[in-house]
Amino acid sequence: MITTAAASVERSTVDAARDEARWCSRGGFAFLLANGLSWTLTGILTWLLPRPAAALAIIWQGAVSMPLSFALERALGFPRLPRTNPLTALLIQAASVQLPALPAVIIVYSLNPAYVPAAFAAIVGGHFLPYIWIQRSALYGVLAGIVSLVPFALLVALGEGSFRWINLVVGPTLMLFAFLVRAQVERELGDAGYR
Repeated sequence: MITTAAASVERSTVDAARDEARWCSRGGFAFLLANGLSWTLTGILTWLLPRPAAALAIIWQGAVSMPLSFALERALGFPRLPRTNPLTALLIQAASVQLPALPAVIIVYSLNPAYVPAAFAAIVGGHFLPYIWIQRSALYGVLAGIVSLVPFALLVALGEGSFRWINLVVGPTLMLFAFLVRAQVERELGDAGYR
């Protein structure tokens, strides 16, 4: 049984770890921005490439956006998250949660490549849910809803025609939320003395 004092210390330690993670990533700024750029670029590719090739680019865009996001964090001079932060393993798992869902997107591709963007958006949207707690931001809940539900609505309304539009909605949305979340973190933690 945890005493009230122990629970208070434990909670403050977890909160401090979350704040440190938030500050080091500015709320996931580089990841949202890099992924927004890759979604937008692959959205443009849907107009230039045959559908199967563009769908493959959408599936594998993370191979570009993940390293780009790490490089962007370094270029922006964000501090590295210390390895001693107790949330490091959770952050890695949350960032990687999309990988086990990749076979489902590949199955969708094999059935009809036109539905890949909607399937992938649903997975990405769901992957944002843990960040509501990790980043202490309800903005991630709003982002999860937009990224999951708007592509679904486009799919219902346009059918296969949604293929060319979903990424062009999701990409700019991710970039917008990158700036919104960063501003929130800098306002909240900058006032708390983080520099």
